[in-house]
Amino acid sequence: MIERCIQAGLYLYTNTPALEIKASSTRKWQIGTSNGHIHCDRVIHATNGYATYLVPELSEKLVPLRGHAVAIDPSPKYLESPLRHSYAFHWGDDFDYLIQRPSDGKPLIYGGGDTSHPEGYTNGVGNYDDSKICSTIADHLTARIPETFIGWNQAPARRCAWTGIMGLTEDELPFVGELPQKAGQFIAAGYNGHGKYISWSF
Repeated sequence: MIERCIQAGLYLYTNTPALEIKASSTRKWQIGTSNGHIHCDRVIHATNGYATYLVPELSEKLVPLRGHAVAIDPSPKYLESPLRHSYAFHWGDDFDYLIQRPSDGKPLIYGGGDTSHPEGYTNGVGNYDDSKICSTIADHLTARIPETFIGWNQAPARRCAWTGIMGLTEDELPFVGELPQKAGQFIAAGYNGHGKYISWSF
């Protein structure tokens, strides 16, 4: 899809953070980036929990949350007969979740584990740093699968663990649409559970 968009005229700049947005002298908006300025009439904010960096008026309405997930190689039982559904495990005020990928060796992807953090399950709230992994949470997630599902005769083999920043809203509904008082700027953020999982630990 990206290749087709580029062929149609899309300019794609990787590793180019947007640093500021202000009124433009030639168009509606000027975006300052690490590679210069872009002048445009429409801006789409699609960075979920990170959106408040460029839209600070949402800082009390859109809160980042650092989440954890691990990929576990399946036991022979779950390699031959993969799970057919996704799962959620509720622990009081919080929950963990599990899916099994249909390809790439069919790893089980288990996320959550916030209640196992040494400082409490709210530790990740307001945290923008996805460069560090809490080993306690990663170990908790790794151990939970054989404790929960039958058919594990060996210790689980963790393929990798990662963190990502999600975006929370007070009413658990996302922000989608044009920003007030900023004609031409649109946002899609605050999904309350899905984020940008990019920090891997092998």
